Amino acid sequence: MYVTVVDRGLTDTSAQDAYVAGDNTAFGKIPAEYLAKALDGKGDIVALRGIPRRSITNAGALSLAY
Repeated sequence: MYVTVVDRGLTDTSAQDAYVAGDNTAFGKIPAEYLAKALDGKGDIVALRGIPRRSITNAGALSLAY
């Protein structure tokens, strides 16, 4: 059996054969840049955050500030 872990690490990495993760900061930054361009730098964007204190939520939300 080959075990692939996606986007969440294991505490015991010896149980996995492969680990695949996304760039959570880019997942927030790229859409934010698109919206800023589409709005021609004017207007407001409201970002609704997911589960508080989750690293994936924080990384995406923080990237909206750039």
